[in-house]
Amino acid sequence: MSPKALIDFRYLEEVSGNDQEFIRQMIEVFLEQSPLTITSLREAFNSRNWPKVSMSAHSLKTSLRLMGVHEPVDMVVKLELLAKEQE
Repeated sequence: MSPKALIDFRYLEEVSGNDQEFIRQMIEVFLEQSPLTITSLREAFNSRNWPKVSMSAHSLKTSLRLMGVHEPVDMVVKLELLAKEQE
C-alpha cells in the first residue's frame, strides 16, 4: 500500500499540456504567493474582516486545487463559506 500523495500535479499537467516550463513557473508563483495569501487570511480573520477572509480563502482554494494539494481544500472551502455568512 503506497502512502497518499500530498501533491498531485496531474491537473496542472493536464491544463498546461504537460509544459514543464509552465509547470515550474506555476510552482514558483504558488510558493511565493501562498505565504502572502495565508498571512492576509490570518490578518483578516483576526480583525474579523469577513469579505477579506472570503476573498483570501477563495484565492488560496484556487491555488491549492491547481497545485493538487487536496488535503486542506475542504477546510478552506468551509472557511470561505463561513466568512460569506458573516458578511
